[in-house]
Parts: sequence; C-alpha cells; structure tokens
Amino acid sequence: MHKKFKTRSDENISWIEFHCRIPFGPDRGRRVRLTDEEKFTVRQIYDREAKDLNFRSSLEDENLAAYIILLHLCGPMALGNDPPMVEADPWTVWHSAGVTLHQFLKREGGVIVCRRLRTRYPAAA
Repeated sequence: MHKKFKTRSDENISWIEFHCRIPFGPDRGRRVRLTDEEKFTVRQIYDREAKDLNFRSSLEDENLAAYIILLHLCGPMALGNDPPMVEADPWTVWHSAGVTLHQFLKREGGVIVCRRLRTRYPAAA
C-alpha cells in the first residue's frame, strides 16, 4: 500500500487548522476547520504557479486571508521570504493567531511582528 504524499497545500491546510483560531463571533477562539471551499482556495494558491494570479481581489473571506497571512508571517511559508498574496485587517490577523502563535508575535500599533523570524505584517509598515 502506498502512502499518500502530502502537497504543499495539504501541509498548509494542516498548519492553519492546528495553529489558527476563529477570530470573531460565537465560536471565537476555537480551532479553525476550513470548509471544502476554503481548502479549494488554498490548493489553488499553493499547488499552482500562483505568482501570476492576483488573489488580493478574488479572496473575499477575510478570515481565510488572515490565516494565509499567518502562514507567511510565522508559519512554514515565512521561510521562503514570499510576501502573502492576500490582504486582511491586522486586527483580524492578530485574533486569528492561537495561543501557540501569540508567544512568537507582538503588536506594534497596526503592525504584527514575528519575534523569532523578524517578519512583519503589513510588510511595508
């Protein structure tokens, strides 16, 4: 029997579901469970050459955008020095980080900084 090989998007989905939390509403603070549609979007971004695609305007789910930003800020995608391909309100990003991530992050006004990797969101700030 063959083991299923995990794609980059599978790894990113697993990371999001383990580290990220629902930022607002009655389920605030609970672990994220991405919907099939959100998983499809993550696969569209990371299993294809997304560099030519503009997800800034097509990604309407601000919570998903925040999870992707965290992936690039302090997760496995931070190692590639690629800026996140989406935008979200820094407050939503902050509240989407679970306790395991908050120990590595700090807020400087409207900027979130990963202490360990020295990455910032928004990067231009």
